[in-house]
Amino acid sequence: MPLLHSKRMGNKHPNGNIIVTAAGSYNRFDGGAHFHKWLRIARHYAVGRPGESMMLTATEIQRKAPAFLSTISRILGKSGSRPIDIISRKGARLSQIQVRQLLRWLHSR
Repeated sequence: MPLLHSKRMGNKHPNGNIIVTAAGSYNRFDGGAHFHKWLRIARHYAVGRPGESMMLTATEIQRKAPAFLSTISRILGKSGSRPIDIISRKGARLSQIQVRQLLRWLHSR
């Protein structure tokens, strides 16, 4: 989406807080910026498994976006006017039940 261009990666290398590879190891394209604390923070990253993950198309994202805030608020049991108010900058820990609820919502039409 044009609104997200500022979040895109230049030269296909992460330029933000993407310090984990698809396999869950340290991302060499982080340039060593977080390597000194990698072992401490690695356990907080979620790495999707191809057979158990879901990639949404741009159309699906646009369709789901209006209900995302209320859905994540209900699932996490928190309130806020923006997703970051609910999830927080340090992330959120979802239980297995919450993961299933979120996936069920994502799969719903």
